[in-house]
Amino acid sequence: MAKSPRKKNRKPSASPVKKGKAKMARKPGARGGKPAPKGKGRFGAGKPKSKPKAKAGKSKSPAMKKPRKPLPPMAPLGVAGRDPSGKSLKFAVEAARLVSDLKCTEVQLLDIRGKSGMADYLIVASGTSDRQMRSVADAVADLGATMDHPAFRTDADERNTWVVLDCVDVVVHLFEPSTRVYYDLETMWGDAPRLKWEREAGEAAPGLMSRPRTQTRYEDGAPAN
Repeated sequence: MAKSPRKKNRKPSASPVKKGKAKMARKPGARGGKPAPKGKGRFGAGKPKSKPKAKAGKSKSPAMKKPRKPLPPMAPLGVAGRDPSGKSLKFAVEAARLVSDLKCTEVQLLDIRGKSGMADYLIVASGTSDRQMRSVADAVADLGATMDHPAFRTDADERNTWVVLDCVDVVVHLFEPSTRVYYDLETMWGDAPRLKWEREAGEAAPGLMSRPRTQTRYEDGAPAN
């Protein structure tokens, strides 16, 4: 039987797979198809709305800044680091000389201004016995009373291997040699300048006080740095 001419002229139909690809290509935003129009994504997510512009002539007032806290008052004279008259330095030098005159050895005068809030000057020396160190501390306390630097307190440990005299701006540490090596205050304050306290050649030492007039109090504890 002869085929009809109508069927001969008909174009072969596309396969189902090709039909599916064609549909995908026609979808906007699909892979391989046309890009999705602006404002409409593949899943219908629109472009985020921009904030409305402020109208002319109606500007927002700037945010009010919190007021700053007032600065603390300046420290009064006599507090560590504030000795414009030089009285504390003069007392520290005289105290170091007195400690040396009373047979303490290896006397060091350290300038710790700006490095510590507890004092301006630190004196470190080695004593020979507990009785000698207590006697030296009493003599320095008497000197402080005459030079407007009275002793605030005096401490000592249970074994009497060190005595510390606190005159607020000047602190004096008297150690037995082994205890001095143990605490090693010179290394702790290694960046502090060493001040010269020795008398000039030919300068005579003043008469030493034979009996302490100031009642000092010793307490157990560790030496203050």
